[in-house]
Amino acid sequence: MITGFQKVSSQNINLAMTGLQNAKSNYPAARYGRSPDTYISGDGEYKVKPETSKLTDEMAISLAKKYDVKNMTRDEYGSLLKELRNAGVISSQDFSVGFGGAVPYNGPSGLTIGASKDSGLEAWPFGKEKGDFTKLLQACAQYCKDFSYSQDKDGKGKEICNSMSGSYQRLLSAFEQIGKCRDKEE
Repeated sequence: MITGFQKVSSQNINLAMTGLQNAKSNYPAARYGRSPDTYISGDGEYKVKPETSKLTDEMAISLAKKYDVKNMTRDEYGSLLKELRNAGVISSQDFSVGFGGAVPYNGPSGLTIGASKDSGLEAWPFGKEKGDFTKLLQACAQYCKDFSYSQDKDGKGKEICNSMSGSYQRLLSAFEQIGKCRDKEE
């Protein structure tokens, strides 16, 4: 679990979630009721869709030989995420959401993304500690999904929670595939 948290506005959350932190000055879309995945640049409006490829059986087998998704350290988890991102299996957004293990919660000033002591989620391993990252990802995905129900129907909070839940679900899918390959080998 992250030791600190960052309070961010909905605009900053959308930028962080899409990996476009440097595009702040070109992000008026949210103010005009457009989708948070719509961006306006000097050249006009465009949509950003993270492209990913399927985790092949061969790649899952190779990763299963290197990583035990049910028993690994935080460093091993980070290395696995990097390999999945570099192979195009997960997007940069999925990497960012999963790497931090952050979830949305209602902070003193509104919707906040980070680690909350009140989230009820299990603490993520530190240092040499090992953990079952499949269970941790499942819990984060479910937490984000449940939290989205508490948000305004048409608000940015619901959209952000659903996006985070989707990222955790994609990570979980890859981890489950890797885990099944590892189980077959044992």
